[in-house]
Amino acid sequence: MARALTLALAEDGNFSCGLWDCTAGKFKYIFYTEEIVHILEGEVIVREDGAEHTLRAGDTALFPKGLTAYWTVPAYVKKFAVHRTVPKSLPEKIWARIKKLIKTILGIHSK
Repeated sequence: MARALTLALAEDGNFSCGLWDCTAGKFKYIFYTEEIVHILEGEVIVREDGAEHTLRAGDTALFPKGLTAYWTVPAYVKKFAVHRTVPKSLPEKIWARIKKLIKTILGIHSK
């Protein structure tokens, strides 16, 4: 069982922070924003890209946007988390639209 409490949320939605806790279990998580965590209680074992990390009370970690991680919570974990979304720059937005237009013209469909 997991619970989350948002403590702050920026007006533009690009920054938030909160508390999260979870009882024993295993799950896959895809980070849709950059996330910095500070473990307050308990521990979690995180596997990603062939590496395994154990985070315990007092540990801090950064998870980049797009990372797929597999979490194992042996008994209980509580974390403080900061989520940050970096808006795309104007050149990135323009390039994304050009690529979409080219795919449309060529009849390529995204999966």
